[in-house]
Amino acid sequence: MPSKPSHTLVRLLLVAQQDRCFYCGGLISFDKSRGWLRATIDHFYPTSRGGSKGISNVVLACDRCNARKRAKQPRLYELLKWNKLAAVWPYINPINLEPLVPQKECTSCGKEIPIERLLQTRRSLTTIKTCSPECSKRERNRRTKRIRRTLGRN
Repeated sequence: MPSKPSHTLVRLLLVAQQDRCFYCGGLISFDKSRGWLRATIDHFYPTSRGGSKGISNVVLACDRCNARKRAKQPRLYELLKWNKLAAVWPYINPINLEPLVPQKECTSCGKEIPIERLLQTRRSLTTIKTCSPECSKRERNRRTKRIRRTLGRN
């Protein structure tokens, strides 16, 4: 593992990130003639807080997002993005998010709710109680039938 990311590896990372800023998703480029946001190298775990300087700790971000992040630790949704990037970028390892999110059972089928779905709760104001959109629909139909029975409608 190289101690400092090489130019070639950074270019390959740009391809792995599909020319998009890791944080905001805007189109980025090192080539100023394209008119996209300027790409910068960001250390996912800040080096000032013990993160490495190697390619295993690097993402590409637009200069605006990189400046905004500074030396802050990654947030939960950024850890999720990191795991998605780890699926296509062989130089990084996915992070185990299980200790960060308590596991819950689906109210409809009893299966464990996937971590990715539970994290949606943190992004929205609703609480996720089902493991999939299909179970959500099934649960809504059950509630509707219960209400209709209570009101005496069929």
